[in-house]
Amino acid sequence: MMRPLLLAAATLAAASLTLPWLIKRHAATLGYGLAAIASLAIAALGAALVLTGDALTIPLPTSLPNVTLSLHADPLTGIFLIILGVGGCAVSLYATSYVQRAHADHMSLPAQTTFYTLFLAAILLVFLANDAVVFLIAWESMSILSYLLILTHEQDDDTRDAANMYLLMMHIGTAFLFVSFAALAAASGGTYSFDAMRAHARDAPEYLRSIAFVGALVGFGTKAGLVPLHGWLPRAHPAAPSHVSALMSGVMLKTAVYMMIRVGIDFLGRGPAWWGLTLLALGGITTFVGILYATAENDIKRLLAYSSVENLGVIFMGLGLALLFVSYDQPLLATLPLIAAVLHSLNHMTMKTLLFLGAGSVHHATGTRDINKLGGLIHQMPYTAGLVLLGSLAISALPPLNGFVSEWLLFQSLLAGVTIPGTPLILQIFLPVGAGLFALAGAISVVCFVKAFGVTFLATPRTSEAEHAHESPRTMLLGMGILATGIILIASMAGLVIRTLHQTLAPLLGADPNADLVTGGLVVQSLTTIKASMSPTLVFFIVLLFALLAWLGTRFLGSRERARKEETWLCGHRNVTPRMEYTSTSYAEATRMFFSGLYGPHKETTRDEKAPTIPSRITYATRTTYFLEEYAYAPITRLILLTSMRFRAVQAGSIHAYLSYIFATLLLVLLWATR
Repeated sequence: MMRPLLLAAATLAAASLTLPWLIKRHAATLGYGLAAIASLAIAALGAALVLTGDALTIPLPTSLPNVTLSLHADPLTGIFLIILGVGGCAVSLYATSYVQRAHADHMSLPAQTTFYTLFLAAILLVFLANDAVVFLIAWESMSILSYLLILTHEQDDDTRDAANMYLLMMHIGTAFLFVSFAALAAASGGTYSFDAMRAHARDAPEYLRSIAFVGALVGFGTKAGLVPLHGWLPRAHPAAPSHVSALMSGVMLKTAVYMMIRVGIDFLGRGPAWWGLTLLALGGITTFVGILYATAENDIKRLLAYSSVENLGVIFMGLGLALLFVSYDQPLLATLPLIAAVLHSLNHMTMKTLLFLGAGSVHHATGTRDINKLGGLIHQMPYTAGLVLLGSLAISALPPLNGFVSEWLLFQSLLAGVTIPGTPLILQIFLPVGAGLFALAGAISVVCFVKAFGVTFLATPRTSEAEHAHESPRTMLLGMGILATGIILIASMAGLVIRTLHQTLAPLLGADPNADLVTGGLVVQSLTTIKASMSPTLVFFIVLLFALLAWLGTRFLGSRERARKEETWLCGHRNVTPRMEYTSTSYAEATRMFFSGLYGPHKETTRDEKAPTIPSRITYATRTTYFLEEYAYAPITRLILLTSMRFRAVQAGSIHAYLSYIFATLLLVLLWATR
């Protein structure tokens, strides 16, 4: 069953690559439509792997000596294939209409569909790779193809700079991955097979294992956007077309999560406590910094990009806790944060992909991403508004939706860490403080998305573009609807999802997959002396029931009088204008003032003084300081440019000089080889 599904996906992908070039009139429909069906086959393959618990291995031909290449998929792979399949299907359906209506294209539709399908194939190959050679080829292909997709529509200086920064940081991350896999290969007898790494890396010397871990952390952390390696993410996501942003954030970032689980848990096994603490600290910092900068943003796609930074921080906090608990020989307890991390990866795909597609619909309908220039879109775009509202509630981790379930599990994991026997005092202090900061980040997240949805969709339009906006086409709504359905299904069947994840992930940690983590398919039990249990499914249906009762009460038991409409009272004035509404900037001002030490705000006030004492007009502007970009990235960039300029002197343009360089290098290599 699994091989036919993989073959079907490959066949559909091949058709998606060729047919748009043959029938250019329907290039978008054919290319993205076939990619959507191929994605469904990938999702079905992932579901089959998870439900059956089987594995699939496909050897690949190679002429390289002492190198065996193969593809492999197991239940862990299956979870991430579901993420790829569902996300790819929704985004592809959305793109069939979106790309035909986008403006300022610098790439033909057949070329767009080709790069898009190859991008999906590269992500699939990353998940299926069973050796470092295939993996690194797929990893670099994924980065280059996404770089080309970022440049699909706009090719101004800002877009090119964002794309170039993205590609540069991806190459830096890949360099660290070479180091990591070299260390793993040295620990596995010189072979680059993942099977050999899984069998031998756990018994390697501690220093070699730590080199592999740090290399993987930097390499995959760069792709995931962990602070301070996140600089590319808030620049590349807004620059890319919305369907590409959605796929990069919802799906591509999860390749880093998947491989961090592979290397950090599956290959290396139990490590020292500092591995988990490092990952936990980086995840916590990333979570807090990401949501703070998201709240201050006025560009809706940049806001969502920083929110992705926050959510990847949440996921890596879960991975760090799992590694920490394993280091203290608590494999069963480690399953709880690992489940939280993987479940949040699945949740993030549904929530953030939906929100990026919603942002694309808003941009498509109004021509702007500036939240301050929107407002009142709920009247012109009611279906989009409803779908974005659902995504905003879910990503704010409000019950009873799916984001609440995974973040609740992680919160319980942080509190459970203090009960580990022999826990150092520093951890007994650090983990509850981390739980408090995590809860604070959750509260700020609510503020962020109340602002994002309220200022964008409610009140009255602030510009003529917002006033004359129009609803999205059906295929765009269908793509968003698939993701909204995923949010509701995960929330309503959370107990079953958690049980399935537990059975899949527990063997990676050496824990019992049949342990009593979930009772009756509903209630998540505590595994420690801190007794806490919660039924996500029951909470979902209780909230749904009360919402239904409230609607029925107001519908049938409320007043029979017709509602009266009156003008808003405003100190005797009847003409309420958009200038009297909250803007994105003003809504976030309280947060900016409270965390001014982190935002480093710059405020400028310009007065137009036509009268001697009373100014007729005051213009106020504020700017957020991005400390890492200004005080880390910028100095490093200047240093590299300065060094490059100094080295230009060796590029003399003389063939004699170049031959001398080659001769000197060859001589040094021979001397080193004959030591």
